[in-house]
Amino acid sequence: MRRVSLILSMLVFHHLLIAQDFLALVRKNGEQYFIDRSSKVIRCPKADKVRSFSDGLARIKIDGMWANYMNKNGSLTITLPYGHAEDFSEGYAAVAVDGAWGYINKTGKLVIRPNFEEVGIFSEGLARAKLNRSWGFIDTTGRWVIKPKPLAETGYDFVMNFKEGKARVRKSNMQDFTKIRWGYIDKAGKVVIPVALYKAEDFCDSLARVKNGGDWVYTDHDKKGKIKIKCDDARDFSEGLAAVKQGERWGYVNTKGDWIIPPTYNEAKEFKNGLAPVQNNKKLWGYIDSQGQWLITPQFDEAESFARAD
Repeated sequence: MRRVSLILSMLVFHHLLIAQDFLALVRKNGEQYFIDRSSKVIRCPKADKVRSFSDGLARIKIDGMWANYMNKNGSLTITLPYGHAEDFSEGYAAVAVDGAWGYINKTGKLVIRPNFEEVGIFSEGLARAKLNRSWGFIDTTGRWVIKPKPLAETGYDFVMNFKEGKARVRKSNMQDFTKIRWGYIDKAGKVVIPVALYKAEDFCDSLARVKNGGDWVYTDHDKKGKIKIKCDDARDFSEGLAAVKQGERWGYVNTKGDWIIPPTYNEAKEFKNGLAPVQNNKKLWGYIDSQGQWLITPQFDEAESFARAD
C-alpha cells in the first residue's frame, strides 16, 4: 500500500510539472534566450541583459535600465518610468525612485511608497528594509513588523531574507574583517542562533550551510543534527540534494551526506523544479535529473536553473 501511495505521489508531481510552465535562461554563441523542458526556444525582446524568471516574470535591462519585465511568451508586460527595479517575489518588486526604495505590484502600480534606503525581496510575507542606517522587516502594506533598531542595540549591521522562519544577521568589525560573524533571528526579531558563525547561508530543506572554522557543515534548525562532508566547496540543499565539490569535480549528496550523483562535473548548480544545470569537461552546460541522467544535453555557454514562468 505504501509503495502504491509513493507511485501515485510521483505521478501527481510529474503531472504538475507538465501542467506548469518552467523556463530556463541560457546563453549560446553570444545570444541569450529561454528554453522549456523540451528545449523549445523562447526568444527575448532586444535587450542589454536578461534575468531568470521570478514569480512569473523575467526582468530585462534595456538601454541601460533594469525597468522592464517579460512574460513566458517573450512579450514585454511592464515598462517602468524608474531607472532600476528588482525581481518580483510574492507579487511585489522593489523599485528605486529618486534615490529611495519602494515596491510595485504586477500591474506596475507603486503600492509601497519609496521611503527606504535599501530593501530586499519579499519572502515569507516579509521584506528587509533599511531606514536611518538600521535594518528591520516590513509586511506587504509597508508596516514595520520588526522595527529597525540601532547597531548599538542589536549588535548586527546587516540582515538577509527570511527562509523557513529564520533570517541571517551579520555583525561586522570594520577594523578586522576576519571577525565578521553571522547568526539567525526569528520573525519576532529574537536571535535564535547566536551571531558567532564565520559564515552562514539560508535554511533550505530544513538545513543551513554554516562554517565556524574548517569545513562547511549542514545544520538543522535546532543545531542538534549536523552533516559534515569532507569537501573543497559546497552549495545549499535544494529538493533534497546539495552540490558538493571534491577535488576539481562537482557532484551531489543527499541529506544524509551520501553521494547520489558522483563528482564528475566541472560546475554544478542547485536543483530547481526537478533539474540542475551542470557543466561537462568541455565547459558546456546542460541539465540533469535527480538520478544524474542528462535531460538536456550539454550545448550552452551558460545556463541558469528552471523557474516557473506562469
